[in-house]
Amino acid sequence: SQSFIMTNRQMSSQFGIEDYSFVNASPAAGADPDQASSQLLQKIRDVPKAVLQDYTVAIETQKNYLRQQQLFFSGIAVILLVISLFHIMNSMNYSILFHRREYGIIRAMGITDIGFYGMILRTGFLYGILADLFIFLIYNIVFRKIMDYYMAHVVQFLHFTAGVPNGIMAALMVLNILIAIIAVSIPARKIVKSNIIDEIER
Repeated sequence: SQSFIMTNRQMSSQFGIEDYSFVNASPAAGADPDQASSQLLQKIRDVPKAVLQDYTVAIETQKNYLRQQQLFFSGIAVILLVISLFHIMNSMNYSILFHRREYGIIRAMGITDIGFYGMILRTGFLYGILADLFIFLIYNIVFRKIMDYYMAHVVQFLHFTAGVPNGIMAALMVLNILIAIIAVSIPARKIVKSNIIDEIER
């Protein structure tokens, strides 16, 4: 059922009810809810019009539902992260190896292995930065609105203003850059170990 919270003045003017009170109590951690309810009933049995409503079971049911929901969405997030990881690794590996002839020519022109690694790692770093920018825009333009709508109309939170914490977002962006750098360093190592002539003749 729906609940309404009114001031004493509103209750008096609208319904003629004076001097009413409402007490909300939560049992201590580890306490027996049934025993607590029994003790409260004993305390209020002589109080006129006093009613005890025990929402302990309903609250626990709701918590279980939210935990299951969180586990479900966390599982989806992990699956998407793994898929994205393999996609990034495969795409960057293909991109570097596809241009191995050009890299072979650059190596033949005298670039050192350290210089070559630096060039490739800068490419991975730039890729990670662009991916972070894309994630940031998609999150704020699309996902944030979907999350707000879901929390307001499905979960029915009245005031949902929280988002992904800045620390988690920053860690995700740093992780994304590291993944991109690792993704380009693997094929770069293969190119460095290969023969320059063989790379040019590909």
